[in-house]
Amino acid sequence: VLLSNVGGTATMIGDPPNIIIGSSFEEIGFVDFIINILPCIFFFCVPISVFLVLKIYKFYLTSEKMVTLDVGQLKKTYQVYDEPRLLIAGTSTCFVILMFFLHPVHHKDTAWIALLGAFVTIAFTNPHDVQDALRNHVEWDTLLFFAGLF
Repeated sequence: VLLSNVGGTATMIGDPPNIIIGSSFEEIGFVDFIINILPCIFFFCVPISVFLVLKIYKFYLTSEKMVTLDVGQLKKTYQVYDEPRLLIAGTSTCFVILMFFLHPVHHKDTAWIALLGAFVTIAFTNPHDVQDALRNHVEWDTLLFFAGLF
């Protein structure tokens, strides 16, 4: 959680203040934002990561006996139930991230790209249940709260 919060500040879409800053200045693109913020993030993330690895995995680093993983059990426990939907959602996510990095080329706002990716994912993974998904599975209170902030 700690590193995800620190890492979220590295991108224009990671935190609400970053969204406000990024969308306020037309000359700052997605990649420009990352390039300017990344040195500060590395300054904090590297020492925290080293500390956490040493603290959490101390037993595994000092132990003589290696722990073996049962890959079959992991696949059975964390099974993918709907591979086509996973492929569609993964492709849509990759497309959105690619479009974020291509901001200097197309100059579209990151919010529109994210919304397009969300609607494409919803439309192609649940073509018959789009209304149900929008009514029952979207946290509209949270979205409206953040919309009110901006």
